[in-house]
Amino acid sequence: MRYNNRSQHQIKPVKSLGQNFLTDSIIAQRIVDLLDAEKGDMLLEIGPGEGALTSLLVQTPAKVQAIEFDRRAVEYLQSHFPQNLYPNFDLFGGDIRKFPIAEFSNKHFSITGKKLKIIGNIPYNITSDILFLLFDNAVYLERAVITMQKEVAERLVARLRTKDYGILTIASSFVSHPQIAMSIAPECFFPKPKVHSSVVVFNFSEQMLTPERFKKVMPIVRAGFNQRRKMLSNSLKSVLPTDEKLLSDIPTRYFNKRAEELSPEDFIYISDTIRAQIPTV
Repeated sequence: MRYNNRSQHQIKPVKSLGQNFLTDSIIAQRIVDLLDAEKGDMLLEIGPGEGALTSLLVQTPAKVQAIEFDRRAVEYLQSHFPQNLYPNFDLFGGDIRKFPIAEFSNKHFSITGKKLKIIGNIPYNITSDILFLLFDNAVYLERAVITMQKEVAERLVARLRTKDYGILTIASSFVSHPQIAMSIAPECFFPKPKVHSSVVVFNFSEQMLTPERFKKVMPIVRAGFNQRRKMLSNSLKSVLPTDEKLLSDIPTRYFNKRAEELSPEDFIYISDTIRAQIPTV
């Protein structure tokens, strides 16, 4: 049964927190199914709100660690999912950006040999922060199912030489394989957002870069796309060495292109070439 009656909501959404509560139970079930939760899994739920996904996650054989910033929602979830009735559920009241993912993952991995699975209908106003949090911690993750603004989702899977191709596209491809699994209409949320949403599934099983190399390449990617209409010879000035001898090791064909014309592998090559000459850069 679908639930979309405004009177059923116990928490008044706060605009500054980017809260849009999912109100469609059929969509919620489809999202949870995409996570493929199994026995021994640890599921991190970002921003459970009123528990539309949580109520389904606690029915799986996995353990659920919810992370909620809104104090009102924390109290609501504690009352609706008490540990004596839901022993596989735990709640962290705070900002996901301050949650110790690495430490938490290592502890779970030492017991089960499994990496984390992430799920969440994330606030639009901090979508980029959360995505890069996942990318930075990709080595600890197996899978993520994230609901976000459709426009952002399309950037994650954009093709080379298109307007949507950019920093998010390349960053996500360095550490995961993202796919748009489904779209969600505004009517499925309360309050109804002005945009459509998409559910993106990230598979972290194959990663192009280690965390260390990811951190070294991304400044070059950002510099290139922050001035995306300029040729790389100009847009990368802030991160490239000025020594002509060092620059000669980088094929000139790169400098005559814009960032949107370079593949993720191209950016890796440029980064590796620079750092081979100047290891401390």
